[in-house]
Amino acid sequence: MSKVEQLKFFDGERYPILLDDEGLPDFWVTLFITVIVRPNGGQNTISSYISAIRHFLLWEKIKGRNVFSEFRQRKFLAAVDAISLRDFFLLKTEDARKWSKKAQSTKVRRLIDDFPSAPRTLERVEGSTARTRYTRMVEYLAFIATSMLRTRPNVEEINKQITEMKKMLLKDKPKGSRKKSTFNPDDKAPPPEIFDAFLNVVQLDSPDNPYKNKAAKRRNWLMLNLMNSTGMRGGEILAMKLDDIPRHAYVAKVIRRHDDPEDPRHYQPVPKTVERDIPISRELHSQIREYIDKERALTPGADRHPYIFITHRKGDHLGDPLSIRGFIEFLTAAVRKTAELADTYDEEDLVKEIRRHGFRHNFNYKLSQRFVENNIKAKTDQEVTHMDEKKQNQVRMYLNGWVDEKTAQNYNMRFIKEEADKLMRQDMEEQSAIIRKAKK
Repeated sequence: MSKVEQLKFFDGERYPILLDDEGLPDFWVTLFITVIVRPNGGQNTISSYISAIRHFLLWEKIKGRNVFSEFRQRKFLAAVDAISLRDFFLLKTEDARKWSKKAQSTKVRRLIDDFPSAPRTLERVEGSTARTRYTRMVEYLAFIATSMLRTRPNVEEINKQITEMKKMLLKDKPKGSRKKSTFNPDDKAPPPEIFDAFLNVVQLDSPDNPYKNKAAKRRNWLMLNLMNSTGMRGGEILAMKLDDIPRHAYVAKVIRRHDDPEDPRHYQPVPKTVERDIPISRELHSQIREYIDKERALTPGADRHPYIFITHRKGDHLGDPLSIRGFIEFLTAAVRKTAELADTYDEEDLVKEIRRHGFRHNFNYKLSQRFVENNIKAKTDQEVTHMDEKKQNQVRMYLNGWVDEKTAQNYNMRFIKEEADKLMRQDMEEQSAIIRKAKK
């Protein structure tokens, strides 16, 4: 089975590479990534392209096809292939792999030949995700076909056929996600009280805290509180260096350092937003500095790099910067423990919906509440400045590191819904009063 390896070059560049069944770099994938993707794409972009290509390879395996061999014979993909690929790219990769294993059965293979579309019982990705990776797969196939047949004597005619194949495939690409008919904030993140219960579990003195290592317990508590109080992404926190929490300034700095040679992690956590300084409380600042000066400073291996949050588990990685995988593991442990303590099944289900990104939605909900409180106070206190919608958007964009105001709408759903509910309740009460008065 093919696998992806993350290479790190001397200058810090990360280069994901697809290895074949024998552990060797896949020639055509490596050529495509090097020539087309790498010049303008970083580690995450390259990984996304490889993921799309691997999805295609699964389809090829299930179908018992060798598309490149067909290309060499000038046999290009047909309309029926486009439909099959379109439906297959709607599947989650994990489910596609399960389907691949089932496809080894003769009966299943015969069924697949008769019905080329993926079964509707399998888990699916959002339309926009399927559309993106399908488009990248088409880009890959067109590049390979062109490269493979470039020395043929009738290359101009061949290139026309390849262009037609590409147009035909793109014509059938999955549709983008439709707008949901419901407006449910819980689709993005659990309600605030769920996050409160979660943070209570990870308190340093909580008997329910699932972490045993004292240093790791403090590290986890600090990282989760940073996410909760600043809305920072997990990758932004993992990428923080010692100087990003200055000793004499109560801020957390978000700085972009893609392909940083100082980062020993092969899969480098990086900010996806613009650089900014986010204010933090004096207490949180003090706790982070204490962690740096005590737990971190006393951990062997931590002096080899400048990253704040490190691995405290004994072993080969002791003192290394905490990895994305390590971060997800400790977050999952806390979610599991909080779910065990839930009073109802509904609450347990909501707890399980806590994700790294959910903290960002929760932060923006609390930020909207602060705007309302500020404007109420501004009516009676001349020292408090009223914040209109434009000013609120500017503040929200800065704190979140956004450049597009439209992004804010996706992170403010819960507050908007609550305000809409309040207005409707007020209107209904007024209407009820009018009806009661009319009856008299």
